[in-house]
Amino acid sequence: MNSEELNQKIYNAFGDLVIDKALVRALKIRDKPTIPSFVEEWLISRFQRPDKSNAEIYQDV
Repeated sequence: MNSEELNQKIYNAFGDLVIDKALVRALKIRDKPTIPSFVEEWLISRFQRPDKSNAEIYQDV
């Protein structure tokens, strides 16, 4: 099983509870200590879409 298949299984099982920690690190929002990390992760997971770039997600958050 490759990582894409595993990720899909995780998303299928847990849906909106999944947090993409790699995306959270890539957006570097934690460089600005304005909100707690669990809120940051929740926001990113809500605005994350396959058709959006990291810049678009960052702007939405």
